[in-house]
Amino acid sequence: MSDIFHEIEEDLQREKWDQIWKDYGSWIMIGLGTFVIGVAGYLWWGEATERRNAALSDEYLAANELLAAGDEEAGLAALEEIIANRAGGYVVLASMQKAAKLAADGKTDDAIRAYDTIRSSNKTGDVLGQLAAIKAGWLLVETEDFATMKARLGDIAFAEDEGPWAAGATEILAYSAVRAKNFEEAEMLYLKIRSMQSATLGIVGRSAEMLSIIEPQIVRPALVTEPKLEPAADPVTEAASETGSAAPDDQVKADEISGSITSTPPEGE
Repeated sequence: MSDIFHEIEEDLQREKWDQIWKDYGSWIMIGLGTFVIGVAGYLWWGEATERRNAALSDEYLAANELLAAGDEEAGLAALEEIIANRAGGYVVLASMQKAAKLAADGKTDDAIRAYDTIRSSNKTGDVLGQLAAIKAGWLLVETEDFATMKARLGDIAFAEDEGPWAAGATEILAYSAVRAKNFEEAEMLYLKIRSMQSATLGIVGRSAEMLSIIEPQIVRPALVTEPKLEPAADPVTEAASETGSAAPDDQVKADEISGSITSTPPEGE
C-alpha cells in the first residue's frame, strides 16, 4: 500500500509542476535569460573599463614622457587631449600635471586658473580638489592679502572634520598673516598646526622655524605687579624713638635696677 501512495504523491507533484510551467514557464525563461544577459554584460563592461583605463594610462604616461624629454608642446597637447576627450581619474591627473607645468614655466595666472578649474569641477573628488586649492594658494600667497587667502582656504583649514590638507591650508594662512604683519594671528595658526593630525613632519618643522622668527616681533602685554608694602611700624616704638625715650621693655628693666639700688642700705649703717 505504501508504494501506491508514494506513486500517487509523485503524480500529484508532477502535475503541480506541469501546471506551474504552463502558467509561468515563459516568465521563468525570460528571467533566466535576463540574468544570463546581465552577468555577461557586467563582465563585458568590466573588461571594457579595464581596457579603457589601460589605454588612458598609456596616454598619460606618453604625455609625461614627452614633457620629460623636453618636447613641451607635444606633451601639453597630449595632456589637453586627455582633458578634453577622455573621462575618469586620468582627466584630473592630466589637469594637475598641466597646471604644474604652467607654474614651472612661470605662467602663474594660467596655472592658478587651471587649479581653480580642478577644484570647482564636479568631476573631482574632495581630496584632489583640496590639493588643487593648496597648489593655487602657494602661487597666490605672495600677492594676495590675508582676507583673500582666508576666503580661499578657510573652509579647508577650519573644517569641522579635519581633512588631509587642513594643515597645509593652515600653513599658508599662517604665512599670509606673517606677510600682513599680523604676528599674533600667525602665532595662533602655527601653534594650531602642532595638534593637527594632517600635519606632516615638514609642516611641523617649518612652523617651528617660523615661530622662532616671529616671536621677537610679538608685543606681549606687560605683567602688572603689585607694589611691595613695608610692614607697619609699632606706634609706641615709633613714638619712643621720636622722643628719645626708652622702649617699654627697657623702661621696666631700668626701674627694677633703680629700685634695687635705693632699697639697699649703705655699708656701715
